[in-house]
Amino acid sequence: AGDQGVPGTRRLVKTGGEGEERDDMANVTYDVLWRETMRDLLDMLELDPPQDQDEEEAFQHFSYLYIKYVQIFKNLEDCYDQHVHPQKRIDIKEVLEAVMGRMLEIKEYLVQLSGLKFISFDDILVDLKLIPETLELPVPRYFVDERKKDLDMREKLVATLIAARDADKEVEPEPPEAGFSLEDAIRIIQVNERGRQGKQRAKFMKEIVRQEELERKLREIGQPETDPDQAAVVIQKLFRGFKTLKQARLMREEELVFIGMKEPEQKPRELDPVSRQGGIRNRREINQAQNKDEDEGALV
Repeated sequence: AGDQGVPGTRRLVKTGGEGEERDDMANVTYDVLWRETMRDLLDMLELDPPQDQDEEEAFQHFSYLYIKYVQIFKNLEDCYDQHVHPQKRIDIKEVLEAVMGRMLEIKEYLVQLSGLKFISFDDILVDLKLIPETLELPVPRYFVDERKKDLDMREKLVATLIAARDADKEVEPEPPEAGFSLEDAIRIIQVNERGRQGKQRAKFMKEIVRQEELERKLREIGQPETDPDQAAVVIQKLFRGFKTLKQARLMREEELVFIGMKEPEQKPRELDPVSRQGGIRNRREINQAQNKDEDEGALV
């Protein structure tokens, strides 16, 4: 069902493997996203041809086209990165590169109309009810993935050159640092330790005196029998107070995280959605490579 209506594609069926059911669901998700994006692109092609307009209307028209092309570019980039079918990836990449080229053409035309390198799309974003992050252009991930071997070789070469440069440098002896003598250090440690022990003894003696005073008062007035109902009320009061303090502390922590004053608590790695997303993407990259090899082998 995921390939119906998409010409020039074949589905490669693989069996076994961990997470196969979730991969199938993800394939359907990105198939649907691809179809929706292609429909949006067809709608854009009807609006894209230039019309007889003055400069102001043309600027507004092509600003709208640029924003829509940015959205289409992001969707196509996600589809290309997540699809595992090699034939679909070829088709998506062709469309993706055509969209990137058209985005550059429209941006250059807008620069010519406005005479400015930086163009403000605030009014168009407000009309379309979009946020400024809509215009952020990510670097296509296949730029890095397809050059991974070259980038790894370059990093190894740079690391080798840095190591060779550091090895050629003469190690200069560090000047002796000025500091305490051994006798001064021992004396300072002794003073601090005696002070710490004195504070501990004073605290211990204060606790003994308080306990003796409490026992003396109880002997004078006599210890009354404990009422079970009153004891239960006291326990409830203490528990409710503890629970309220815990809830207040939790709400304060959540508010600090919300306003950006504190880092959120780190979740376990298996529950962290970012880590899970990275694992899923690595698994799909392996499937992409395997499917590509099978497809090339079938064409021979």
